[in-house]
Amino acid sequence: MSDDQGLGQRAVIFVLLLGVALAAYVGLQLWQRRPLPPPPEKEVRPEDQFADLPKPIPLPPVPPAPARPAILMPPPDTQASLPQFDIVRIEASGTMLVAGRAKPEAEVVLLNQGEDREQDKELARVTADAAGFFVMDAVTLQPGVYALSLRMTPKEQMPQNSPQNVAVFLPEPGRGEAMIALAEAGKPTQVLQAPKPPNEAAAASQRLAFKTVDVEAGQGLFVAGQAAPDAVLQLYLNEILLTQVTAAKDGAWSLRVGRGLEAGSYRLRADAMDEKGNVGERAEIPFEVPASSPVAAASDMRREEPASSSAAVIEKIDTMRVEEGDTLWRISMKRLGSGFHYMQIYSANSAQIRDPQKIYPGQILILPPAPPQEEQKQAAPR
Repeated sequence: MSDDQGLGQRAVIFVLLLGVALAAYVGLQLWQRRPLPPPPEKEVRPEDQFADLPKPIPLPPVPPAPARPAILMPPPDTQASLPQFDIVRIEASGTMLVAGRAKPEAEVVLLNQGEDREQDKELARVTADAAGFFVMDAVTLQPGVYALSLRMTPKEQMPQNSPQNVAVFLPEPGRGEAMIALAEAGKPTQVLQAPKPPNEAAAASQRLAFKTVDVEAGQGLFVAGQAAPDAVLQLYLNEILLTQVTAAKDGAWSLRVGRGLEAGSYRLRADAMDEKGNVGERAEIPFEVPASSPVAAASDMRREEPASSSAAVIEKIDTMRVEEGDTLWRISMKRLGSGFHYMQIYSANSAQIRDPQKIYPGQILILPPAPPQEEQKQAAPR
């Protein structure tokens, strides 16, 4: 083979190798520039959607809504006796609080009883709530003796009167403390407010008290109380001395009045006397004698003799109701035999008579015993 042929063969081989290298280079470039397939989608769970967001600040728990208060209705056995007094309190200034029960949303009127229903005086008027409860706190009384009652008028019904009465005694300023008692036919009188001892030491030593004041059908007025054993007690009715009793060994004592009490308001007082004849303890209580009470009308009361000195019995006392046109002079002339004894009547009833020249129809007066004929002659003008 000549040199020229060998050189031509090597040139061809070089060209082929160069073409192969060029093709490989072009193919590599094309493969590197090919479009890449999209990455596979990652599955996102619902709870991961807001994983990158800041966590919210926790709010305080919301308290549960309060339950609707239950409406308390009076027991069924009290419905028939509505309206009723629950609370009666009075301050020395005369401001009084009255609370009680009536039929739901009934109109309730507080009355000061007169001689008859037509003379009743309205003191306050309110409407009971949906449960039947009512409160009267804007009542102001002047010093005196009152007989309070309630009258309610339910919706679209006739007025109904309460079977209860409240006796209130409000003294003049500086002359004692107020007293309140609740009375209802067939039940013992309840003391709602009584004079308080001046201090706790006196309260601890106070042993004189009224336990029962009851107007009994066919039996008159019955009073029972407690005192120190063998204590000597003087009993007063509207400042008139009725009798004296001595407490039993257990401290019990009682008083019964057969007849003579006119319908109206009264105050009963007990004074425990010490060895020197001074008042050591005192207890008072007001009470009410209803117009229909047998105490005012009975004439054939059962006669009882005291079983002991601790049980006093008074067959009859003398009372009267002031009528239109009456004066203390005229009453004294008619009942005591001389008009000059009118000051005795005034003194016996000073708690309810402020001026002896002014008395009013409907007032109940306790009359002192008529003086002996000799005293009447000396009192008469010459």
